[in-house]
Amino acid sequence: MAAVIRRYTYEQAAEGIQKTFYDHFSDVTVGWRSVPGLLVEPSVKWPNVQQREAPVVGAPWMRFNIQHVDGEQDSFGLDGEGSFEARGFVTIQLFVPQDENGLISARQLAKVLARAFRGKTGAGEYCGIIFRNVRINEVGPEDRWFQINVLANFEYDEER
Repeated sequence: MAAVIRRYTYEQAAEGIQKTFYDHFSDVTVGWRSVPGLLVEPSVKWPNVQQREAPVVGAPWMRFNIQHVDGEQDSFGLDGEGSFEARGFVTIQLFVPQDENGLISARQLAKVLARAFRGKTGAGEYCGIIFRNVRINEVGPEDRWFQINVLANFEYDEER
């Protein structure tokens, strides 16, 4: 049986990256519920989605962003035909209230977010999206929040 090369449009890749994140994040065993003491699902601010409410002051929340930054032609063909690879990174900005458990919760939740991508490919039909170089960067306190960023590089074959 021949291997199937998975190719995605920009929109499909963004959907696949978001699905991969959310499938893991909402999982009962390894998702946000696995963080001790976290009783309410942190809200996610998605790009280009109008937010009706401000974040709840006493609850963690996050901002999700996908950035394409690079690409190259893998093979040549006539008149621009060939195979193209797209690359970029996902940034999840995590904001946790500064309180007696804030930093502990922030670190535990950041690990959950990192596991969504670490050593993985996209979920289901998006298995052609590969994640690499997952990292956690503590930004620090600002106002009432402690911020940690989780970043993951991605790459996939682009459908033209």
